Amino acid sequence: MTWSYWAGAGGVSLPVLILLFYALRRARGVMEMLLKAHIATRAEREQRATMVAMAQSLPDGGAAARFEQGQRNTSSVGTR
Repeated sequence: MTWSYWAGAGGVSLPVLILLFYALRRARGVMEMLLKAHIATRAEREQRATMVAMAQSLPDGGAAARFEQGQRNTSSVGTR
């Protein structure tokens, strides 16, 4: 078996192989984009978890600096 047999002697198989090559290149770019987005999301979650842990280690659990769901939690501070 020679390379011309595997390539289909320039018939239908070669264009299919070329299309497959370009499709894989495009898929690789999409996968890289998705991987970068996933890594960025994980980094943000880790930063958020670190900030929460730091706030909880403060006196009163960091009640003066605690934010929950976009609203400041002032119930334990005593002033409203």
